Amino acid sequence: MELDKDLAARQEARVLCRQAEQAQKRLAQMDQAKLDARRQAKWEAEQAEREEREAARLEQEAKEKAEREAEEARIKAEKAISQHVGQIGEKLEIRCTYQHTGSWEQKSFSGFGTDLMHIHVFKDADGNVLTWKTQTGINLEEGESVVLKGTVKAHTEYKEEKQTVLTRCKVTLA
Repeated sequence: MELDKDLAARQEARVLCRQAEQAQKRLAQMDQAKLDARRQAKWEAEQAEREEREAARLEQEAKEKAEREAEEARIKAEKAISQHVGQIGEKLEIRCTYQHTGSWEQKSFSGFGTDLMHIHVFKDADGNVLTWKTQTGINLEEGESVVLKGTVKAHTEYKEEKQTVLTRCKVTLA
């Protein structure tokens, strides 16, 4: 009888140990589930933040593209205004606005050394572009009004903008 009680007690102890182990497993599983839920929530929050940043970046790119296209359309419309002025060989005296000067070096005509060349760009009141290529530099500020005297050398087009090329020019402040 005592053996039976001892056997029963051992079995009951085993059952209680199994139940305790199963309870510990369930607690570990619940802890793991909580940890997994936290990780999942963190990942979802990070994913939402990434998607939000991507949407903001795409919106910014679209805005910049629209601004670029608007600026290109404005420049193209401005360039379309320019027409050729005068006839080739004709002497002109035009009141215009100084735009800018580009400079570069080229081989000298004599074959020795280099010459510094300038292309001065002007725009008249009608939006027509006038250019003057020379070795002579001029000290003008952008937007300054001048009277430009010169001879029409050619009618050209540069980047879809009609230009009148002048030669032997004299520039006086207006």
